[in-house]
Amino acid sequence: MIAFIVLFVGIGSSRQLILTGILYAIVAAILSWLQAATMNEAAAYSDAASQTLTSSLILVGINLGVFANPAVNRVIGSWIGNYSAQASFAIASGLFIVALILYWVFVRILKMGQQN
Repeated sequence: MIAFIVLFVGIGSSRQLILTGILYAIVAAILSWLQAATMNEAAAYSDAASQTLTSSLILVGINLGVFANPAVNRVIGSWIGNYSAQASFAIASGLFIVALILYWVFVRILKMGQQN
């Protein structure tokens, strides 16, 4: 996942179109894998009766994130005084780090609860 964040920062700081395209293709491949892994992880933690609800909530969360992304970038951009594409990728990298930490914490909590 750290490599994913480095790729994101690389896209934001790239000045070459070909390099940006290659990095973006790698990020898109990782994101498609990440979405499938998230669905599998959610299915492992939910029972058979609520798997449809669980996957629907994940998709709603993804769509809300896509919808709110421009507004969040604009607000954070106003805080730092930078609205460039580079700043957008830096912001996205930071938010991804936060999401990764939250995921790790919640998975640890769930695993500790299953052991007790």
